[in-house]
Amino acid sequence: AFDTVLSVHSGAPGNTGNQIVCNDDFQAPERWSRVGFLAQPGMFYFVRVSGFSGAAGEFVLSARGTISCPGDADGDGVIGFADLNLLLSQFNSAGEGLAGDFDLDGDVDFADLNILLSAYNRPC
Repeated sequence: AFDTVLSVHSGAPGNTGNQIVCNDDFQAPERWSRVGFLAQPGMFYFVRVSGFSGAAGEFVLSARGTISCPGDADGDGVIGFADLNLLLSQFNSAGEGLAGDFDLDGDVDFADLNILLSAYNRPC
């Protein structure tokens, strides 16, 4: 174990401009870190594990939460018109973190539309 600093970022490389949350020494005097945040559906997050003053070593990363259902672009728990509208507003777009990119291939296309339509009008 080493003196960790744990942070979550909305982009890479991780810096203070895209930092969502950061922790050093969650329960002093222990030197381990712990963070919590509300992840948004369709977004990518980058977890950065670093060491205080250049410390290095092995680490274990644990995560927990609820997995959103494919097709639920707005994260409300129901796949419906709002999700379809969001997907269509992003259709033929490419980039990271697009809410309508259900297959996570970097663009919103017919494959994503098929995922949404196959689950349309169903709760998660």
